[in-house]
Amino acid sequence: MLVKKYGEYALITGASSGIGKEFAISLAKEGFNLFLVARRAKELDSLAQELRETSKVDVIVHATDLTSQNSVEELEVYTQNIDIGLVILNAGMQTHGSFIKTSLVEQEKMLELNVMIPMKMAHIFANRLVKKGSGSIIFLSSTFAYQAVPYFSNYAASKSYILNFAEALHVELAPKGVDVLALSPGLTKTEMPDKIAMDFSKMPISMMETDAVVYTALNALKDKKSSVIPGGRNKMMAFMAQKMMSRASIANMFGSMNVKAMEASIL
Repeated sequence: MLVKKYGEYALITGASSGIGKEFAISLAKEGFNLFLVARRAKELDSLAQELRETSKVDVIVHATDLTSQNSVEELEVYTQNIDIGLVILNAGMQTHGSFIKTSLVEQEKMLELNVMIPMKMAHIFANRLVKKGSGSIIFLSSTFAYQAVPYFSNYAASKSYILNFAEALHVELAPKGVDVLALSPGLTKTEMPDKIAMDFSKMPISMMETDAVVYTALNALKDKKSSVIPGGRNKMMAFMAQKMMSRASIANMFGSMNVKAMEASIL
């Protein structure tokens, strides 16, 4: 069991919904105590109470906006006496539509949450886990990390950073007893797709359930993989991007598909 290998507690960011919430449910069933981080206190408290009752585990909640000043430093202090062995850096956001029409403030906030915050937290917890001699970090990337994606340009670029960063840390930290995994889901049944003004039925993709994504991730972690893509169709799209098409061709293909699927007002 992972809890015996890594330690008593798992820390999950973005834990109030979607994939983060599913990780919390799955890890509680495995016997992990949890340190859950998200912006929405009400949702965190509700999930914590449910998991305490159903799985009989300890659940600590910490409601914070990770992009706020000193939030990561505060989290470092709050967790310093907790035996965290598994860190899941799931919190993130996306921007979409024409890059020049989107808010620069939102683009900067997305880079802070998707890139800078995971990097800072990885630095903090990797040092702790190396000192401990065991542990794991899971980074949330995306299938969009494997190619340029017009109309998701900055978001896809942020996830490419995470994919490359995680795969590099996998090599660096493995000799020190720390496992690192990049999880790259495709379209998943979370709140995020509901916020995107596009018709996904016009895209050659299918929406996965969160439990299938988390199941794939935890199995990949047990197998010491550096990265994993849940779902056969998602794997095929990434394979096409890497092996079957030029970078220009795959970018043009995604551009054409997104134009057809998105609402004209955001293009």
